[in-house]
Amino acid sequence: MVRENAEYPYDNYYIYKIFHNKEKRMYANLISKKDNSRKTISYSRYLMAVHLGRFLNNNEEVDHINNDKMDDRIENLQILSKIDN
Repeated sequence: MVRENAEYPYDNYYIYKIFHNKEKRMYANLISKKDNSRKTISYSRYLMAVHLGRFLNNNEEVDHINNDKMDDRIENLQILSKIDN
């Protein structure tokens, strides 16, 4: 695993990209630069937040348009409500 500085809006974190074998998708393990606390989110959610320059709210989910959870290209991602997803 390679620790990198996460991008805005997660710039107060380090990021480790982790592949989850069972779910066949990438996750972002975020470690706070302040207190070393950790949180894990889907890598696609991280990418969409960086792309938009803001945190996603709890009602927003990131959907893979082509249903391939490994295809994290920004043009393959869209935000949907929990109901629509």
